Amino acid sequence: MIHRTFALALLMSVLLSACGTDEPVATTAAETTTTVVYSGSYAAWLRLDPGGVRDGSIVPVFRPAPDAPTLEQRARTLLAGYTFSEADFGIGTAIPFDVELLGVTGPVDGVVIVDLSAPFAEGSGLVEMEMRLAQMVFTLTEDPSVDRVSFSIDGTPVSEFSAEQIDVSTPLRRSDFANHLERVNLDSPRFLQDDLASTIQLRGVADAEVVSFEIVDSGGEVLASGSVSTEDAGDPTGLMSFEAEVDIASPASGALCLIQLWVDAPRQELSVPVYAAG
Repeated sequence: MIHRTFALALLMSVLLSACGTDEPVATTAAETTTTVVYSGSYAAWLRLDPGGVRDGSIVPVFRPAPDAPTLEQRARTLLAGYTFSEADFGIGTAIPFDVELLGVTGPVDGVVIVDLSAPFAEGSGLVEMEMRLAQMVFTLTEDPSVDRVSFSIDGTPVSEFSAEQIDVSTPLRRSDFANHLERVNLDSPRFLQDDLASTIQLRGVADAEVVSFEIVDSGGEVLASGSVSTEDAGDPTGLMSFEAEVDIASPASGALCLIQLWVDAPRQELSVPVYAAG
């Protein structure tokens, strides 16, 4: 079974407004600042082996770090690929391991330019080449200052990518690769990172009005089940959000459990592996 998750960045906006005086004065627009809530880990988007609910899907995997990463760190983490544990659950990458990061410039007006070595553009197969672009776009746009990505190869800007001649003449957004996301994705608990406690916050996105779920232990015993409604949260890929607080029966400490989610019949489930809290 292919195991999947999806994850999204958390932002708060704080409005600062100027005070008036007794005399008429010219008014100015309120300034807006953004405060980033950093959780102690950051996501790189890797691919799942084909053959699941949707071939050529990408999911976030998490790497711990004491401070929020730079754009260069995000890109290098993506190029470093997956761990052995992640590979056991179907995680891989469409990016060749000999690709080198030559630089990241920006952001300017939300756009960064990522410069990669020639192997990034070598090869063929439309899905494979789209996956490479999607992995980099989703990884860099995890940074709240970035919403679009342009590509250079060996220092030269490219307008067509690879032998598949994919149009990259304008900066790419997440919404350009919505077809590489699953119908339901989980933001929390996170893939192989968050422990399964007696009460958990189930949070994610889906393309349906209702998401059904079951939490099962390694023996198949159902620890919790139910459904939750979604609501429009302005996600750039068009998915709707869901969140629920779920009480579960306590599995054995350290046991591997699966959070299974689906949106309709026939049931094609997304399964997220987590370990029971010690």
